[in-house]
Amino acid sequence: MALNGVVLLSSILNYGIRQPGFDALYIGYIPSYAATAWYHHKVPNPPESLEAFVAEARAFANGPYATALAKGQDLSPQEEQEVAQQLSRYTGLSPEFLRRANLRVDLSRFQAELLRDRRLTVGRFDSRYTGTNSDAARERPEYDPSDTAISGAFISTLHDYLTREIGYETDLDYRVSARDAGAFDWKWEHRSPGSQQSQNSPAVTVDLAAAMRTNPYLKVLSMNGYYDMATPFFSTERDLKHMMLEPSQRGNLEFRYYQAGHMAYLNPAELHRMRLDLENFYREALSDAASSRPPQPASMQPAGDAPPSE
Repeated sequence: MALNGVVLLSSILNYGIRQPGFDALYIGYIPSYAATAWYHHKVPNPPESLEAFVAEARAFANGPYATALAKGQDLSPQEEQEVAQQLSRYTGLSPEFLRRANLRVDLSRFQAELLRDRRLTVGRFDSRYTGTNSDAARERPEYDPSDTAISGAFISTLHDYLTREIGYETDLDYRVSARDAGAFDWKWEHRSPGSQQSQNSPAVTVDLAAAMRTNPYLKVLSMNGYYDMATPFFSTERDLKHMMLEPSQRGNLEFRYYQAGHMAYLNPAELHRMRLDLENFYREALSDAASSRPPQPASMQPAGDAPPSE
């Protein structure tokens, strides 16, 4: 099937960087940390615009921060201090904590540390939500407040829909997550186009890039929530911007951002924006494909339109 468009919502495209030891994981989180710190008023002298602050964090993450992490143990104490001061501004965490963490802050530690002075943790699906631990000194949250805040409404609505509207009845339990069954038995094996080897930690931008090269009319829309800590938007950006598309094809890749978390549609105002963005994307994808049909070879042209012979 040939497609005109692909829509990505809150996506992970490269599972390889999520393994321990890959600095790209920490780089990808910095703008999400910055958005979260900005929202919870942990940024000194913050700009009024979230977008402006996130743009600063992107530049820092791709520049001084990425350079510092690449140096490893060759990073001088002075450089470490300077980067820690800058990183503190974008994360809301103290320079001392950041140096003790070797400038690398895992998500769970950030969730527990950002609002520790208020005895609060922040959410993973949506970092605007806050929760509490039984022990305010813990290293990680005991639960995700952005999950527990909404799961009851979603589960009860689904049960009502299945039983009362559809008439489906069962004694089976409804499991919100595959992890509820115990082992998360997911088959990770994947083979990208042109590769002879399978991956156990798939990086599917290789597949998407191949599809966009072979179909020059294929458009991609990436939709992201600023407060999504489950699939940080900057990691998605970095992956998609490393597909090495030709300059003529880069316009086929678009990004949209929302004042929301992983489930961006939970915010009614942002849901409306998402709908408008999708309608515009569908319209442009169909219009461009219809107006960009390649010319037919002479052998396929109607007889009346055949070119004159010499």
